Amino acid sequence: MEVIDKIMKNIQLVKRNSTKEAFDLKKISTVIKRAVNGFDLDTKPLEEKILSFVKDGISTQELASFLTLSALNLTTVVDPDWKNAAGRLKFFELRKKVA
Repeated sequence: MEVIDKIMKNIQLVKRNSTKEAFDLKKISTVIKRAVNGFDLDTKPLEEKILSFVKDGISTQELASFLTLSALNLTTVVDPDWKNAAGRLKFFELRKKVA
């Protein structure tokens, strides 16, 4: 995990106000945990999808959209609550946009 952390520290996200910030998987994990709160879901598959998508210069809006779509894609008969988590993620995204 230390190797991944070192690689991710070099990745810069472009925020809504055009400033740059170092990618922090802990922040993403916190958002994911808030989205799945109350559901019996393993957050690891969604976190792994994010690691494969993130690249230097990606915007936080792109990341939020990808997170929502990835959660929706994890929805199965076995784990139907991913659709609810995706809805929460979309709500978080829309709330940021309005604020």
